[in-house]
Amino acid sequence: MLIPLGTTRSRRRSPAVTYAIIGACVAAYVVQGSLAVVEWIPYAVIRNGFAWYQLFTSTLLHGGLLHIGFNMLVLLALGPNVEDKLGHVKYLLLYLLGAAAAGGAHVAFSLSPAIGASGAIAAVAGAYLVLFPTSRIICFTIWIGFIGRMPIPAWWFIGIKIAIDILAGGFGGNTGIAHAAHLGGYALGIVAMLLGLQVKLIAREPQDLFTIIRQKQRKAAIQEAIREQQQRVEKSVGAHAESQLSPEAKKMHEDRAAIARLVGMDELDEAAAAYERSTREHSPTERGAALSSKHQLRLAEHLLRSEKPALALQAFHGFVAAYPRDRETPSASLMMGLLLARRLGKPEEAKPHLEWARKRLSGDEQQLADTLLAEIGPGQTEDDCPMPRTRIKICGITTADALHACADAGADAVGFVFHPKSPRHIDPDKAWKLACQTPPFMTTVGLTVDLSLDDFAMIEGRCPTGMNQLHGDEPDDVVRELGPDVIKAIQYDPTTIRQRLAHYDAIDEVSAILVDGSAGGEGTAFDWNGLADAAADINTPLILAGGLNPENVGEAIRTVRPFAVDVSSGVELERGVKSLDLIHTFCDAVRAADAG
Repeated sequence: MLIPLGTTRSRRRSPAVTYAIIGACVAAYVVQGSLAVVEWIPYAVIRNGFAWYQLFTSTLLHGGLLHIGFNMLVLLALGPNVEDKLGHVKYLLLYLLGAAAAGGAHVAFSLSPAIGASGAIAAVAGAYLVLFPTSRIICFTIWIGFIGRMPIPAWWFIGIKIAIDILAGGFGGNTGIAHAAHLGGYALGIVAMLLGLQVKLIAREPQDLFTIIRQKQRKAAIQEAIREQQQRVEKSVGAHAESQLSPEAKKMHEDRAAIARLVGMDELDEAAAAYERSTREHSPTERGAALSSKHQLRLAEHLLRSEKPALALQAFHGFVAAYPRDRETPSASLMMGLLLARRLGKPEEAKPHLEWARKRLSGDEQQLADTLLAEIGPGQTEDDCPMPRTRIKICGITTADALHACADAGADAVGFVFHPKSPRHIDPDKAWKLACQTPPFMTTVGLTVDLSLDDFAMIEGRCPTGMNQLHGDEPDDVVRELGPDVIKAIQYDPTTIRQRLAHYDAIDEVSAILVDGSAGGEGTAFDWNGLADAAADINTPLILAGGLNPENVGEAIRTVRPFAVDVSSGVELERGVKSLDLIHTFCDAVRAADAG
């Protein structure tokens, strides 16, 4: 038995309409109890004697305490999040349309009367499934010796309910339950939300069903474009040369590939043993050491279950270091704090991780973080955490020599400028030939300025890149359409920087915000202290650019503490011509700043 109690998703506004609907249903149930059946049955939805108002009045009638009780629990669990997302008016409209769709489906497929709000609530559940498919629903669970609260994936919980309605009678089944009404409500909620997301009447999120489907289609198209472009490049220039890696780096990549294969084959004990051997030779937070996000997290959870807390801590740490923007990163940071506080006897080291995580969690996970922090008491704070490694991006790459220098120096990303007016402009076909020479785990970034979606798609088809850097005044809908791997560049202005940072911090498709002293590539420095103060309240990773060079990048990092630094003119001999020595010197200066 699963009784929904709430969800793991937080909300911003009061669910006034949900409370009003519950109040109306309870009041109607009280009145219904004082009436004879013949007095209220005309308000049930029924094919013989159908009236339009029955589509709505039937939702106020219920067949007993269990009937109304379970319906109201489901609405109270799922409704607030849907109302928070849609707003009060759209949510009420969804509920009423769901009631109409449910009643209409019942009349179409059944002769018996139907009462209850379950059809309208099914529309709310269908909407929840589309809007928040990856969230979890907290259920009171009774199952083979287990009694307690358990988070159930939303797609599983709602999917099971839909399957039951289909299998347990569906259209025309005689079970005493209006299955057709439920299915009509589910269909209305799902279709209405997908249409609303498509036409942008509803703000999209990275994890809603529409965006998940769209991103899978987009990734498939990009992969196909990559294959086609790879074939063209290989025909014209032959297979690109093998990346020049040190023996240690090659060994790390080989170990990583072997562990990934074991995890993929579900041989987790063997993967754990291989990971333990690998950590003796390579730091789990070293660039390129982490597995894919899914495999890294799965391995960490297996190590936790296998009573290997120290190794599990390393695996969770590797995930957090490699995937700071992943939606599971706060949960992984919480697990680091739990292991340090309760299993490894290092509560002071746990506190910064817990403080960081609790700001980004909700529900039971946030309560656990609060409990652990209360156990630890005052002491070290989040600000006392060792400064994480600063990522390095070298922008304006136009030659193979510059690309190889970036790889040898340890840069994390290289940028290709597709803006024709830039002195560092590169043709997408040439950029693709260079992109094929990047070593493993180096990210390619395509920089564009105010392109239409069609022009962007044409460039991406010729040179797919790992991330998109937008340097113009692109509308928010374009930024969202090109997400989720978007770097949005803005120019520093002390009068507007706080508002602009907050604006793009609220757009989920923006993976990082780059702040420059100019429109880009002009080497203009600005007030780093002002930026540090303005950026204190944002969660999106910050990239610092503008006027950086080997001499000042250390001071810039210590002042702003950015996620990454981006340099172009600061490592050039002349405008558009990279210095291989300056690239190495710049990367060395960044690492020196991180080391303190």
